Amino acid sequence: MNSGRLKLRSGGKAASVVTQEGYALTELDPREADAKALSADTEQGREALADLFSDSDFMEHSDKVALVLRVRSEVRDQWGKAKVAFLAIGRALLALDEDDRLSETEKMRLKRGSERIFTFSDAIASKFRQVARAIRDGRIPEDRCPSSYTVAYDLASLPEAALEQARQLNLIRSDVPRSAIVQFRKQVAKAAWEADEPTFSLLQRQRANLERERDQLQRRLDKILLDLAALDAKVRQDEGAAGSGQSGV
Repeated sequence: MNSGRLKLRSGGKAASVVTQEGYALTELDPREADAKALSADTEQGREALADLFSDSDFMEHSDKVALVLRVRSEVRDQWGKAKVAFLAIGRALLALDEDDRLSETEKMRLKRGSERIFTFSDAIASKFRQVARAIRDGRIPEDRCPSSYTVAYDLASLPEAALEQARQLNLIRSDVPRSAIVQFRKQVAKAAWEADEPTFSLLQRQRANLERERDQLQRRLDKILLDLAALDAKVRQDEGAAGSGQSGV
């Protein structure tokens, strides 16, 4: 079974969506919230999904819709709080990203529409996921994770050798100032440049080339999705016409 797969757990006051790793996505209990506001917010999320997947049959899969709306409720409920919040958001998004009920194309489209579904861009969502992954993998102890998600991300995105050096310098702690991490990253980058300047330049060029290729592939994928939607519409039209012809015989 996929470790990121979400399951329903019954019992207790409110049900939860849990992973094998024990992370729970809390389902909001209408009895403990303003029912009208909750219903309106859920409907807004459903409308945003319907618009985002207007050219596919995504909305016909009630389990997928319910899954995304549950994660949306968790994310929006936690958004705006401190460390506990961004860790909870990161874990929720990571669980969604690893759930095999959604196709890779559907996950990609959700990321592109992140701001409409989860209220923040995919760039921020990616940082939340990376911090949550670093804590899950033991790279950063949760009790020493910085309280700011930007500082936590700066640490989580370090290569392992640099992260070990940060540990030795006591930079992995909840109260570490961002200025200290920014300065440390500059030192790491400078040391890498001085150690192997040609290789560093080559990596920079390779990254730029890959980014261009990614953008080209993204444009190609968008066109394919539009073409598929057009073909599906044509097939439905032809099937409708054939059905009308047969009924008139």
